[in-house]
Amino acid sequence: MRLGLFILLIGFFVALLFNNISKSLAQDEDTESEIQPKEVFAKIDGLYDDVVAKMKKREISMTKIIIAIYKGDYDVIKSEADKINVEFSIEYNMDPDIQAEYNSIITSEFIFIDQDLNQYSSALSSSAEEKYLEGTLIQFDQVLRTCVHCHYTFAKEKFPSLAKSLVE
Repeated sequence: MRLGLFILLIGFFVALLFNNISKSLAQDEDTESEIQPKEVFAKIDGLYDDVVAKMKKREISMTKIIIAIYKGDYDVIKSEADKINVEFSIEYNMDPDIQAEYNSIITSEFIFIDQDLNQYSSALSSSAEEKYLEGTLIQFDQVLRTCVHCHYTFAKEKFPSLAKSLVE
């Protein structure tokens, strides 16, 4: 019963989060954030569009993971967690010169949050590989919280409802 309620609550929270993400992606993207990642992405030719595309892919993967969790489809969970960790990471397939420029100007807080996402998505993949439901739920929660923390910290203008709902 507790597990079912937990899954239902996660699903509801994620649905709300993704609804805000979808709406915000369609909004005007000229609003500047208080902190610089968007500015960093805009400074490096083509990086902003690449990041937006990867965020959309992460959103799709997170949705697939939710569905796979309640179906017990650990292969899908593992596959999508691996994509979030590797293929959809900001630095994946980044040219070495661009990566050097990116690393020299991005905030350390953003890097730490990105590293957390990689760590938790890797742990989610491992839990799914072991077909360990409780671990899968815990790690999915960590991935989700990391996404929310990043959006709250760096993209308040894109997610105004999220910004109003969290207390610092």
